[in-house]
Amino acid sequence: MNKKLQFILFVIVCVAITAVGTFALVKINGSRDEPLAVTVVPPSSNAGSESEREIVITAIYPPKVLLNNVLWYKIYYKGVGVRFDTLYNTRLEGLNNSEAAAKWLHMKIMANDVGDIVVVRDETLGIDLYNAFKIDAFMDLSALIKGDDSYGELNKSILEAITLDNRIMGLPIGSSIPETVYNKGLGDRLGLDIDINRGIKWSDLLEIAKKLEAENSEVYLLSPYCKFDNILEKLLIANMPDLVDIENKTYDLKQEWFAELMRSFKEVSKSPNFINPECRGTYDSLKPQNFDLAPLGLARELAGDPTSDKALFLIDHPADCLFYELIRWSDSRFSNARWFDRRELSYLPATVGELSKNLTVSQSLVCSISSKARNKNDAWDFLSVTIMERPQSFYNLRSVPINMRGWESVYTDFESGWSIRETSYGTDEDYAEHKRQIENRYGHVDSFFPMAEYISDILGPLEDFMNDRLTLDEALSKAEDGVWLRLHE
Repeated sequence: MNKKLQFILFVIVCVAITAVGTFALVKINGSRDEPLAVTVVPPSSNAGSESEREIVITAIYPPKVLLNNVLWYKIYYKGVGVRFDTLYNTRLEGLNNSEAAAKWLHMKIMANDVGDIVVVRDETLGIDLYNAFKIDAFMDLSALIKGDDSYGELNKSILEAITLDNRIMGLPIGSSIPETVYNKGLGDRLGLDIDINRGIKWSDLLEIAKKLEAENSEVYLLSPYCKFDNILEKLLIANMPDLVDIENKTYDLKQEWFAELMRSFKEVSKSPNFINPECRGTYDSLKPQNFDLAPLGLARELAGDPTSDKALFLIDHPADCLFYELIRWSDSRFSNARWFDRRELSYLPATVGELSKNLTVSQSLVCSISSKARNKNDAWDFLSVTIMERPQSFYNLRSVPINMRGWESVYTDFESGWSIRETSYGTDEDYAEHKRQIENRYGHVDSFFPMAEYISDILGPLEDFMNDRLTLDEALSKAEDGVWLRLHE
């Protein structure tokens, strides 16, 4: 039977079984001004009684992957209800009110007014994990994770990266492992020697831009999809562990290597070869563009059309886009055959620090168990189901699965028929090389904490330096003042 038809039948059966109450009855209600309530009531004679066990999940909004996980959970566990305690109904509402949402979640955590499970981070929504995990608001999940049946399938690099003081306070159900998309075909024609198996340093990128300008090349360093005022932020993310030590409350932004990197960045930012003219302008005027980047569309722009063969790199592109948008959009519109057959694009790890690798993963979906949870065992059973291979292989996770067999299913033999392998038109050799490049990043994650608040303290003064409003020494001194306050607040 066709795999897509199998998947459709599977969904129909799940819906039908759910409707008759074999798994659960799901009630969803709420509005913009009233928190959403999602209640799962097991079918039993005492449903709704005071003795009913119930897991409460506190989140800014109900992530689809957790809503779907309710069905998986009810397959393995009976007699336990699931209720979502949320501020908004949808992710979009949360994004439109991100600051208020973060404050709401922070206040609930500090007041111990949370459920058994707390979605502490969902992409850009949520609270700062480093500070949250330093207090006693959540359980240490280390022993539970190591004793779980799925432990052998989990990405140990990610687990190590999220470990603080030998404790794991949050389960990273999915992560966004950034990558650098490299137009290898164009780079080869220019005679560039780029090691596609490691991340590239920013100083090396800047030297390539200088080389392009010196040769009067018509090629640009960065693609038009890059958001110019975020490029400096990407540079900071790669180098933050060598600038600020949160654990020991120390910092040094005036190291000569960093000062030289900033001078070089300012020089190259004015180069005609730095970024495609479609995105050029003054530093202040270039704000982030809202777009939904489909990787195959990128492949078409960078590799498929000769007229678009202008740029070498897309910096720190989120890998979850590659997985799940590729599954959703892989058809002839995006010239998939060209992507694999021509091998024009390579996927490097994210940009790395000047002094060390410092590959920082983005926080896509992280769940914790409250230290005050009434149903700790049931809460872990629920999270345990989310990291099993099958639940991890559905693309509504929209991030890189922590379960490596789940990732393998997404890529190769996902039973719905939406696998990247099945929808690709390249040769087995092309496919194997592409898969190898992606997997190359998985074992090299150094940190799960990008220190976003500290970056914001540093970014503003450096932007003033870029626009000649401050000297470099003034900018670094001002940035250090902000970091000192942040470390001691």
